[in-house]
Amino acid sequence: MVILQVLLLLIGNICLAAHNTSNFWKNLHTLKDKDIISYTNVLGTHDYSVFSIKQIDETDLSCLQNTKDNILTLITCVKNVPSKRLCVQAIQIN
Repeated sequence: MVILQVLLLLIGNICLAAHNTSNFWKNLHTLKDKDIISYTNVLGTHDYSVFSIKQIDETDLSCLQNTKDNILTLITCVKNVPSKRLCVQAIQIN
């Protein structure tokens, strides 16, 4: 039953946020359309294809809405622009 609960949490929009100063996030701004992101969790590794890269207002939460497709949403700060966030979204391809 625990596995079923975890699976239900991994359907839709997976949203992750971090400061852009870490090794994992400092180059997020270099991603391009159709780049592949591999995301690993307790259930394995899944690949996602980037389809959206944009700056959003720090108060814009619309990209956090749940989706019917499996989407990976990555958000980080924009260097020297405290009111903006970089939002990268990718759709699962496997």
